[in-house]
Amino acid sequence: PDTSAPVRTTLLVYLLGADLESGSNAGTNNLLEMLAAKGSPLTRIVITTGGADKVDPAGLVTSWKTVKRFELAEGKLQELADLGAQNMNSGSTLQDFVTWGVRTYPADRTMLMLWNHGSGSINGVCFDELHDFDSLSLAEIGEALSGYESAFEFIGFDACLMATIETAQAVSPFADYMIASEELEPGSGWN
Repeated sequence: PDTSAPVRTTLLVYLLGADLESGSNAGTNNLLEMLAAKGSPLTRIVITTGGADKVDPAGLVTSWKTVKRFELAEGKLQELADLGAQNMNSGSTLQDFVTWGVRTYPADRTMLMLWNHGSGSINGVCFDELHDFDSLSLAEIGEALSGYESAFEFIGFDACLMATIETAQAVSPFADYMIASEELEPGSGWN
């Protein structure tokens, strides 16, 4: 990362494409929205993608079948690493991303956002199309974030049905705020 300016804010985005990407490019469209936003040199946005049955050599993300890490900087999406095939609905994959992001991009404020399908306390969030649409349960999220108590300003769920008391209870040790929808969201997610 650029060390010429202090990083005040780091946003970690766990963007699991699933059928939202393979069926309608919703993950790519979300990345395009991020690219169009005006950023700040004091803010870093780092993203991990994967979990969709899609390969597009000319696409913004050339393969969603492998887990990739990106930094969004100066209006560009820079690929930092391709970690190969991994199960994105595994707590260890989320934990690895969070650990890498926090260590690589230390900041005064760190935020975490999970993007994909959601079903609250029933099945959790982030359904990996490449692994039988299994998901991250609330317990797995809690285990993945263990050691990051009070580390995040907010944890956001850009996914349907995540504004439940059970979700809030699961992430309350790790964040000051939770942002989530109590109802269904469009496939494109948050603006």
